[in-house]
Amino acid sequence: MKTPWRANEVIHLLTPEQRLSIYANLSFHYTYKSAEYAYDLDTALYYGHKALAVPKEEKHPMVTHHAAHAVVTAYIESKQLAKATAFLPEIPADYRARALHQIAYDYVARNDRTAQELDSSAKYAQQSIQVGRELKTTEYEQRNYYILALIELFRKRQDRIKPYLPAMLPEHAGEMAHAVAMWHMTTAINADSARKYAQIALAGFEAARNATNIAQLKKLLKDMDLMQAALSPSRETQVTAFQQFRKYLDLGKQYQKGFPSFDVTQLSISVNYLSNALRIADALKQDSLRIEAWLDLGKSLCMLGDIGKARYYYGLALEKYQGVNNQRKMAEIWAHLGSSIRRQRPLYTHIAEAYHHARIHFAAAGSVENELNFGTEEANYLQEDARPEEATRVLQELSAKHAGKLHAEGYKIYRHLAHLAHFRGDLSSALRHAMTALRLAEERKDTVMANTIRIRLADIHLDLGQHEKSIEHYRQVMYQSRHNYIHFDYYAVIRFTELLIRYCSAAEALEFVQRMYRTQPPVGYYPTHLMHCAAGLAYQALGQMEEAEKQFYASLASVDRIKVGDRFYSIIHFYAGRFFLDQGHYTKASEHLRKAIRFQPDIASIALTNNAHYLLFRCDSAMGNYKEAIGHFQLYKYFTDSLFNVAKSRQISELQIQYETEKKDQELLLQEQEIRYRQQRIQLLTEQRMLLESNFQKADLERQQSIFDAERKGQDLLLKEKDIKLLKNDQAMQAGLLDKERLTRNVTFAGAGLLVIIIGLLINGYRLKQRHNQSLQEKQVEIGQKNASLEKLLTEKEWLLKEIHHRVKNNLQIVMSLLNTQSAYLQNDAALVAIRDSQHRVQAISLIHKKLYLSDNVGLIFMPHYIHELMDYLSECFDAGRRITFRTEVAPLHLDVSQAVPVGLILNEAITNSIKYAFPDQAEGIISIRFGNSDAGEFELEITDNGCGLREDIVPSQSGSLGMSLMEGLSNDVGGTFSISGRNGVTILVRFREEVYQRPELQEIPFSAASQA
Repeated sequence: MKTPWRANEVIHLLTPEQRLSIYANLSFHYTYKSAEYAYDLDTALYYGHKALAVPKEEKHPMVTHHAAHAVVTAYIESKQLAKATAFLPEIPADYRARALHQIAYDYVARNDRTAQELDSSAKYAQQSIQVGRELKTTEYEQRNYYILALIELFRKRQDRIKPYLPAMLPEHAGEMAHAVAMWHMTTAINADSARKYAQIALAGFEAARNATNIAQLKKLLKDMDLMQAALSPSRETQVTAFQQFRKYLDLGKQYQKGFPSFDVTQLSISVNYLSNALRIADALKQDSLRIEAWLDLGKSLCMLGDIGKARYYYGLALEKYQGVNNQRKMAEIWAHLGSSIRRQRPLYTHIAEAYHHARIHFAAAGSVENELNFGTEEANYLQEDARPEEATRVLQELSAKHAGKLHAEGYKIYRHLAHLAHFRGDLSSALRHAMTALRLAEERKDTVMANTIRIRLADIHLDLGQHEKSIEHYRQVMYQSRHNYIHFDYYAVIRFTELLIRYCSAAEALEFVQRMYRTQPPVGYYPTHLMHCAAGLAYQALGQMEEAEKQFYASLASVDRIKVGDRFYSIIHFYAGRFFLDQGHYTKASEHLRKAIRFQPDIASIALTNNAHYLLFRCDSAMGNYKEAIGHFQLYKYFTDSLFNVAKSRQISELQIQYETEKKDQELLLQEQEIRYRQQRIQLLTEQRMLLESNFQKADLERQQSIFDAERKGQDLLLKEKDIKLLKNDQAMQAGLLDKERLTRNVTFAGAGLLVIIIGLLINGYRLKQRHNQSLQEKQVEIGQKNASLEKLLTEKEWLLKEIHHRVKNNLQIVMSLLNTQSAYLQNDAALVAIRDSQHRVQAISLIHKKLYLSDNVGLIFMPHYIHELMDYLSECFDAGRRITFRTEVAPLHLDVSQAVPVGLILNEAITNSIKYAFPDQAEGIISIRFGNSDAGEFELEITDNGCGLREDIVPSQSGSLGMSLMEGLSNDVGGTFSISGRNGVTILVRFREEVYQRPELQEIPFSAASQA
């Protein structure tokens, strides 16, 4: 039927019997039509029901089996099994048996099948068998026995499969016999039964000519022969029991085939060998051998996915060491368990629990390094298990406990803190932690970890909208590093490839991927498949669709068989689905996109889930599945709102980073100005000191010259005296007179010379003093000008601070408005309560900034006014003015803003809790607030109510509530103590000391002091 629409055009010209036949054939045509559009099934149902309506319209009995069969087939193909069963009585027996078999198979083949669906599958399979027997044919027994055997396999009742094997088709019998053989290998040491079912499986696959399974079964039988030979030692060789134990243990370890394939056959043989080793250890009664066998047996069972049995064997080993209180051995056993569990989302809880116990026991054993290592691993898997709050708590506990010992491993803790803050949307904290981790890693010269942290920094900068810095970090790691830095996380290559495509060029992206293949060739399953995905993105951006399709198919190879974890499983299917959607292959695109979101999204995958739902909306719209398209669009809008909240958080973080950067820049500028001023002052004083030293040196030289001249004149006098003594005796009297005259003259000249020197020194000193006084007067004028400038700057600073407080208050009001607007779109009561509590906290802070910009003192809060305004606001918000009386006893005290904010938040939490919980059923009561000084010189804040009090089963320090944690944390922030007590009413008491802040001020130098200087 190549032109079905033409048959529909002429159908009104036909007889009723012919119309019924045409409608039924049209229904079959659209049911089995090979097309990309699911609405063909709706068309098939439409024509099937039209065929069934013909006899009723014509009021003529007709054979409707053919039409009913068409309707049932269309319902089965569209997975509407319940509706299909309603038409089963109207179709012939042979068609009914076939339809019942198809319905049974559809129930059992579902990925998320339930016990009820397995029951439905068994019921319809039995009905199909019964109808087939009525028709006296074995075809339906053969097909439905396979379904019944599958049901027993999924219910883990392999021992009930045996009766179905003889009546199955060879291919099905081989598959079921293989499963039973594996069960015998793992649940009991029964090599004969395992061999028997393996041979049945081989015969079935040979009859079906399935070459792949034939090779697999032959290898299994060969391994069984080897195992039987190993378990049956030769009589000629005397082997001790210990040697047998060691041999079986080593063989069991050889068959522990793990990632990526987790070969069930090989692991089953491993369990068999290790079970024999355990049997010998039990016979030898040696605990050390038992523990060794228990651990390896538990590891093989973990790899098989049987966590329950594995925990049993690990528990036996733990009991042995617990009896002797060997903390280190118990820690090693828990670590062994955590490393043995397969890395899949449903098992992350078990891994985190195992590493938690390992951390606790290593701490008890005094191994700080191991405690930190396994603490970070525990936090990592708590994050992967969508429990970021618990992960953050573990890291903070380790950081607080080992604050002085983090020089060696601290960067690992900061790396995980950055990871958690990043996924919470707290980009400010994420950036701070990542920078700290990078600094510590570089100090430790841990190149691998430093590059891993740089990748985290690149992601943080990308979320901040700083793609240049993000690309710079990626280039530094990808191009400059010569170490195998990525390990298992080749997803970084995909992110960098997308960045290059978006902000650089597709050619550069392809060149980067090819360079990675040359310099860092991927090794292992994840790296290989993720690199194929990155290459596919690059070829797609270049328009080379054939090569891109090859790369995407290579990335999808064996993904579903190996069952990779959520993250990479989702990533690979998402990019493949997006590619096929762009190519117009809607069915393929829909299949891969649905697999990409098969797991529950957590914080780390909201963006991918959001994009996948939007692409599914496009796929379903193109295929005519409008109902599903609307559902995906609604989910897309939901996740878009979630991403909007994260984006707003990131914007706030970005503004906070910008504010802190500007604040630091201003502080650095002020420090530089202060340094320049001090350098100028030092230079001036140095010049003055050098000038004084030069004057003193000059005076000293003049003094020395005077002394030299005096000594020389003295020598001249002595020579003259000698000449006088040589004169004649008759001139003796005259010589004496001349000597006296000369002596008098010399004394006069010496006195005059000294007087001249003294007068010169006095004149020089007077001139120096005049210059100094003139310099001081100039400095006094300059200081006066600077004092005036400083007073002007101080006035401007006070106005700027008031403006800042005003704008902060306005911004907080905007935040409250945003919260109020958001609450209008929320239907969850818990979310509404959380938003209202946040509004009250923001209002408590906003009141402080309002007080600051309205006050003359921009650094202190007058507490009586603030407490009364906050109390009136909360009373009005909760409409508690008529039934609750507020009493206050507040001393006229001022608090610095750094202490007023925490005190205001504590008051907000305490009063809010009293109003909400202390007086149930609209009961009346009293809330008292006291704030003042204690005898010990401390501030005391006491909030008391006469309500119902705390329940007896509640321990305040262990309540874990946000309000209690917030009040305790804020008490610690002000350096105080927090206590809560009371059964007949609650009393909250906070004690803290006033913090004294000394703000340096420049004082004006009086002119008189300058003159004295």
